[in-house]
Amino acid sequence: MKSFLEKALALSKTVQRKNLAQKLFSFGAVIFSAVAFISVVKPANAVDIQRGRDYSRSPAGGTVFTFDPAALGLPGSPFTVPLQGKPVAGFPGNTDTLVERQADCTFVGGECTVPMEALALAVESINPVNVAGTLYNVLVTLDRRDANGDGVVDNRTLGGINLRQNGTFSSFLGIRYKADFTPVSGGSTLTTFGGFDVRQDEAEWSNTPPPDAVLVRGPNGDPLANCHTASGPCSNTDFFAITPVRLRTNSPAPQLHTVVPATSVPEANANLGLLACGLLGASSLLKLKRNNTEEVSSR
Repeated sequence: MKSFLEKALALSKTVQRKNLAQKLFSFGAVIFSAVAFISVVKPANAVDIQRGRDYSRSPAGGTVFTFDPAALGLPGSPFTVPLQGKPVAGFPGNTDTLVERQADCTFVGGECTVPMEALALAVESINPVNVAGTLYNVLVTLDRRDANGDGVVDNRTLGGINLRQNGTFSSFLGIRYKADFTPVSGGSTLTTFGGFDVRQDEAEWSNTPPPDAVLVRGPNGDPLANCHTASGPCSNTDFFAITPVRLRTNSPAPQLHTVVPATSVPEANANLGLLACGLLGASSLLKLKRNNTEEVSSR
């Protein structure tokens, strides 16, 4: 039989083995937890939303500018002009407004603010406007004057956008415009320049583009793109407005510019397609009705 000392030594070794196993298990658990933590926590400098461009269109009636006829050398009181987008030649889809977010966004405290600049704008009057007894067609674009010829625009349309991790954003923009008033009956175009600061309090955004949205693809870091993948779904670091963006001010006069994502198929063509489908359906229905009538008559 084993002596008490031998039993005590054996028990001690068993306890040591159990303690070692527990320590190894605890150490393994710590390592596993650390690996799991590292795998889910992003580096502090990770990019949440890439810089890029937003290709937008201005729905009819969603944009209203106020003008002073005195700036045109005409008599009268300030007047408002309802406007609609005029697609810019060479731009994708029906884009009439182009804004560039000029820095990457990294959320700190659930939000970030980055600078932006409007690079293009083209909106026109929905109907001719009567100013001092003459009807004019109005076209509003950005002020691109370069007075000293150094290649730098004097009055850039600059602003910023505040992106929030909860899927909302707000923005502000100092619009600097050129407005051309062309007489409907012919004659010289009157031009005026102006500007106003507008802001939009809250809209919604997503990494997923709306249906039929214009997609300009490019590699990560491409400032010209709005979709940073070569094909398929866009990146989870891309930005798309999914509700109308209404930039407005009431001081010193009412001004409003509303944009939604530009579409790859012009709205008019889409409506014509729906009309064609409707006519085709009506034609088929009439043909079916006529065939049924002839069949009944033959009986």
